[in-house]
Amino acid sequence: EEREKVVRYGQMKLNELVVKAKQGEAGGALSGRLDDGHDWRASIEPYDSGENSDRTPAYIVAKIRLAVTWSGISRQNEYTLETLTWVPNVQLLHQ
Repeated sequence: EEREKVVRYGQMKLNELVVKAKQGEAGGALSGRLDDGHDWRASIEPYDSGENSDRTPAYIVAKIRLAVTWSGISRQNEYTLETLTWVPNVQLLHQ
């Protein structure tokens, strides 16, 4: 039951991070505490899609990784989720 709850909360937080990243708001908090007391931390980084172009693309592929941690009976537990998504190219926005 605990694992199912962690998976559910993790998926909800990952979805939230994906939406924010797609809206160009990826610079917000990348760690915190979920309502149930589980800690989370995330990273958002460019992902090499292998596409080569002379033009600066309006969107790039980003890898979003989320780790949810909690204390178990005898050890610290971690559940990690990862996804790829299209996000606005920040370099293009600052030209």
